[in-house]
Amino acid sequence: MAFLRRCNVSKVLRFVRPQYAGAGCLQQRGLVQSGVAALEPPKFVKVPIVEESQSRLMEDMPDLVLGGHAPNYDQQSPYRTVPLDEAIGTIEDTAAEEAFPEPLFGRLENGVQVIAVDRQGLCSSLGLFVHTGSRYSREMACLPHMLELMAFRSSAHLSHLRTQKTLEQLGAAASCRVGREDVLFQMDVLREYVPVALPLMLANVLCPS
Repeated sequence: MAFLRRCNVSKVLRFVRPQYAGAGCLQQRGLVQSGVAALEPPKFVKVPIVEESQSRLMEDMPDLVLGGHAPNYDQQSPYRTVPLDEAIGTIEDTAAEEAFPEPLFGRLENGVQVIAVDRQGLCSSLGLFVHTGSRYSREMACLPHMLELMAFRSSAHLSHLRTQKTLEQLGAAASCRVGREDVLFQMDVLREYVPVALPLMLANVLCPS
């Protein structure tokens, strides 16, 4: 403020304005053509909704083990005789692994938008954004916080104990975050456990109990 008192404010504004001139300055620097303004909007592909039977989903769920070891605890590992300094298999460099991962956009019949990116990693991150944040709860501001506390409890398919034990056996990290614009349900699991983790997360959102 002392600097503005000693100087002419109009001169200071004329000195600062060209640096933050908005689109005009960006066009002079050539950033509009190669920046965000040149990106094309995503093209969503229509994806049909396929209803799965509850018995099929329960078959994919791991067995509930309340104590002791799992039924397959005595199963011998095929790599038990392989030393640590010996490679188990060879990894071939393919063009698909070296290529930059491209996002895939899909839209279900009910309007749900799905975005998937395959980065060829061992772990997968699942996120479900529900467009109902604290700004939409005018009369009951505590409702989004209640949804956060009830996340990953029980559903119409699994009880609270079965849900927690399933998350433990999968080694999944489940969390729920409430923001002003949306509510985020998130799970981090291994890549091969995505077919089990996704129905579990959706059941806690669509049919909680």
